[in-house]
Amino acid sequence: MKPLSHLEQLQAGIASMNMPPQAVQFHYARAVLAAEKGSISAAARRMGIHRRTLQRMMEKNAPKPRVDK
Repeated sequence: MKPLSHLEQLQAGIASMNMPPQAVQFHYARAVLAAEKGSISAAARRMGIHRRTLQRMMEKNAPKPRVDK
């Protein structure tokens, strides 16, 4: 049997986590931001997207604070 490619391994891992694509994208963006020491511009450049796109992605998908009543 042929070994899985890197992409196939990633897809299998994502499928096993049962995460929506937006969540995977958000976690990837957070990892890139951490690697770039929080620099939005550097992270966006590394990801090949516009800086504002990355900002919107982070705002839209960021976990909401939990409010206990």
